[in-house]
Amino acid sequence: MRPIRYTRNHLIQSGEPGAANRGASAEAEDDLPELEKAFVLVAADYGPRKGIDYATWREAGVTAEVLQKAGIHWSRRS
Repeated sequence: MRPIRYTRNHLIQSGEPGAANRGASAEAEDDLPELEKAFVLVAADYGPRKGIDYATWREAGVTAEVLQKAGIHWSRRS
């Protein structure tokens, strides 16, 4: 989760979108369905504990569809 923390900190410090790694290796693309399932199971609890909000997940490349499945929604309080 190191890239997520970097992105969150970058957004807070600069107010600009960070240079998050949006690309995925060929191996990661093969595992994407399993990774998404695991993300959906843990992200809603993990994010608030680490201060990761909807905008930060999106900046890190998580799709809105996956965030919705995880129960993470956009909020004006972000």
